[in-house]
Amino acid sequence: MRATHVPCFVGGSQVAGDDSSGDLKAIYVHDDRIGPYRRAELKFTNPNQLLVTIKIDSHDASGKTEDWIIRHVLIPLHPKIRISFNDLRTITQEWLTPEVQKVVAGVRNVPLDRLEAVQFKYWIELGQEYSGRVLKENLLGDDEAIEFCKSFVLPRYVGVIRYSSGLFGDFDVLMDTTSPRPNYNWIGVVARRGGDEPGELRHVIAEYIAECCRCRYLQ
Repeated sequence: MRATHVPCFVGGSQVAGDDSSGDLKAIYVHDDRIGPYRRAELKFTNPNQLLVTIKIDSHDASGKTEDWIIRHVLIPLHPKIRISFNDLRTITQEWLTPEVQKVVAGVRNVPLDRLEAVQFKYWIELGQEYSGRVLKENLLGDDEAIEFCKSFVLPRYVGVIRYSSGLFGDFDVLMDTTSPRPNYNWIGVVARRGGDEPGELRHVIAEYIAECCRCRYLQ
């Protein structure tokens, strides 16, 4: 991953959001021909084709390299998970992000095409691990976080979509990964309530997104 975030605008548009996964620089792969732990540098020379460059002689600075064309990425998931990462990406980019930007534009009275990009990322993790994250990352106030962990029941695996911006800070949208497409079951919106300007904007956005998803607003 890049040490410092570099904006990756979806479709080249700031309005569509800034995808945090654009910070991925390389992956490590195992190739039976040349061995394990080979660094594969991502190359984006063609927007419609993903390439990785692998150094065959990993310890030779001027060693020979190979370019691979990535056709498919297969991700093993637990049988109970019915929502794929592609589903999360599509939901985030095509539905949730425009809704978030619409609220920001309305509150700040700024045209959509002049808004700052909203950064997002998404992942799937065990429900109990997310509960621990609420405590460790101060996603809620101390009392609210403890109450969340004590009384709020999460599914075994939860899909998390996190939005970040200098305008409103961070908040998470939670999805039940066992719900079948397209009848997604939204669990809640987790957003820490604050009395400052970013906190108030975060509250308005979270309240609106919770209403759109017909789920709880956990603050």
